[in-house]
Amino acid sequence: GVLDVPARRGSIAVVSCSLDDGQRAVLESSAVKKLAQDVIFLCFGIDSLGRAQPSSAASRQAFAKETEWVSGLGYRAKVGISLGDPALVSGKPGAAARFASASFRANVASSVLEVAGYGDGVELDLRHLPDAASGDVTEVVAQIAKAVRPHETLGVLVPADGRQGDAVCVEALAVL
Repeated sequence: GVLDVPARRGSIAVVSCSLDDGQRAVLESSAVKKLAQDVIFLCFGIDSLGRAQPSSAASRQAFAKETEWVSGLGYRAKVGISLGDPALVSGKPGAAARFASASFRANVASSVLEVAGYGDGVELDLRHLPDAASGDVTEVVAQIAKAVRPHETLGVLVPADGRQGDAVCVEALAVL
């Protein structure tokens, strides 16, 4: 049976741009609707030029249909964008230098604003960032916050265990 629980505010993260049949069935269930308010699609990643990928019109149209479907069920569809890359953190030189570039940060902020309209808010995935980029990561998040708010909400996903380095200064982000 299904446990009858009081309504709560929670989030469901989907690590994809689309839902499979099983995920759709779960989201349609009355029990899940009571437990979750947001569906975060961790769909987009930032490329080496600061652009959100996937960038094709067909991919973005398909993503828009997914967020519309989720919104039709009563959830808030959040656009998830990963700023980090596990491959970059594991030793590729120059990863932090990208974030030091004002033009890269401007491209990131512009790209995030471009895809923000597909949902009811933005969630930035700040995991897997190079430690040396801490100040620049805070700067790009500040640029994004300025562009996205007050029209949309902005949330961040940060390393939960604190063992993934010092690239994210939670105290600095808290005041944005």
